[in-house]
Amino acid sequence: MTAAAAGPPRWLDKERAWHIARYGDVALVLKSEAVGLVEIARDLEKLSARMDGAFANLVLLLGSSHPFQNSPAHDAARAALKAMMAETARRWTPQAIAALVQDMLAPLADGPPFDAVRTIAAPLPASVVAQALGLGVEQVQACGALVREVSAVWHRDVTPLRELRAMEEAATGIVELLRAAGKRHDELARLAFLTMAGVDTTAGLIASALEILASVPALQARLRAEPARIAGFVNETLRTRPPLKRLVGRRTADTLRLADREIPPGVNLVVDLERAHRDPGAYPDPDRFDIDRAGPPTLAFGFGAHTCIGAPLARMEARILIERLATDMVIHAAGDAVRGDSPDWNDFASLPLRLERRI
Repeated sequence: MTAAAAGPPRWLDKERAWHIARYGDVALVLKSEAVGLVEIARDLEKLSARMDGAFANLVLLLGSSHPFQNSPAHDAARAALKAMMAETARRWTPQAIAALVQDMLAPLADGPPFDAVRTIAAPLPASVVAQALGLGVEQVQACGALVREVSAVWHRDVTPLRELRAMEEAATGIVELLRAAGKRHDELARLAFLTMAGVDTTAGLIASALEILASVPALQARLRAEPARIAGFVNETLRTRPPLKRLVGRRTADTLRLADREIPPGVNLVVDLERAHRDPGAYPDPDRFDIDRAGPPTLAFGFGAHTCIGAPLARMEARILIERLATDMVIHAAGDAVRGDSPDWNDFASLPLRLERRI
């Protein structure tokens, strides 16, 4: 992607939504009270009632799971999330995360090639989230994969019935998994949301950071010599490869006033974080990876009052992992990385690496 990709708002016929790509416009959208998440559950509940409760579990999960929606239920979900993150921060100190990282890396050093997605990038945040939710790591990963299937409901105004049935099947799997783990009915939606949101964004950040380091040995050497630059490296990774490329399922509740356009109420938006981060108006020479870069904050974890509550923890996990690798290891690519095929996520299907212990 190049800097030319960022541009003024434009209408996307295929997605029936306005595409927002300039940094300033995206920042306004993320903090604007005129924009909310599309409320799916109410209409789906009516459809489900006409079909003898055909989508009961989907309604349950979509009704209050996302703490950035527009009703009092979502305010309660956000308050519960804040309390849980405070407790998680007390449990997962930098020392505790460093110990977890050490345990993960020790068997990989000087060994055969491995898939870093399955061995490091996903298990690290899944272990943190599992402890916070009182679940096993495998339960968190299985639930998160099902939540990804359910979240596809926000990709279009009208979802075909066959796709809703497939999403209900995934939702049923989520509910059964969490109930079998002893979770209460009133917490199922929030826990399900966190198994994806708390893992996939951090896993994407870690995998991108590892792929960049494996591709640029000189960058590894610099971070080894200047560990204070690791925070800048993490930030530049978030800028150039935000874990979420774009946000879908946003809709204007009121007139949205951007720099040079007004978007009326009741229309959908596609918020393009990846292109906003390549906007030359915000980041000079935006296609250059520069760990010393100054400029406005990345939008990878939201903006303003809607900044992701878990962002500091995600950054800390990535920073501690990279510190350990830069100090003790040399990272080598061990094959071709395979990127995921999602239009929304910056992730990898596989990332073959090899770790060589420094003497």
